[in-house]
Amino acid sequence: MTHYEIAKRLGVSKQAVSKWYKGKSLPSPVHLVALSKLVGKDVETVLKEFLRKKAEK
Repeated sequence: MTHYEIAKRLGVSKQAVSKWYKGKSLPSPVHLVALSKLVGKDVETVLKEFLRKKAEK
C-alpha cells in the first residue's frame, strides 16, 4: 500500500504519512489506531516501529 493510499483512507495528507514513516513526526492516537487496523498490526507494534524510526534520526 502506498503512502497516498494510506493517506486517502485515513483522511490525512500524503506528506503527513511520509513524515510518520521517515520518523519526522508521529501519528495522532486516532490515526495510530486507524493505521494499525489498516495494516493488520496491533497498535503497540505500529507505535514501536515509528518510535524506533524516530530514535534513528
